[in-house]
Amino acid sequence: RELLDEATPLALGQYVFVELEIDAESEARSAYYVVEDAVPAGFAPVDEDKQFRTPPYSLPLSHEALKSRQLNSETVRFFLQEAAPWSRSPRFVGYVMRSSFAGTYGVPPAIVRDMYRLEERGQTQATTLTIRSP
Repeated sequence: RELLDEATPLALGQYVFVELEIDAESEARSAYYVVEDAVPAGFAPVDEDKQFRTPPYSLPLSHEALKSRQLNSETVRFFLQEAAPWSRSPRFVGYVMRSSFAGTYGVPPAIVRDMYRLEERGQTQATTLTIRSP
């Protein structure tokens, strides 16, 4: 795994692991929350990611609090449920996407929100990614 930055162009067809760290620590929130991450234009999420869950990659694509994951061409959603108050701590979930079209694309922020207390929410920073032509 290598950390990407805006200045590093990606090759066409390259796989990118998107890792989201969620720290939903709050006494005011419920046990249910959802994370939504918009898939940037030029990329496609990989539905069948079993090869990335095992060595040599062993990517943290799931977590015990993760109850459901939905991937489509526009958005990836993670539905999480904390079993007990003492289990509320940072969580890591992720998905793999593949670069499909050359260009420079804006990456909107990922959003985490409580499913029952709408005032409890947070988001990441936006960025850009570049896919270079072969």
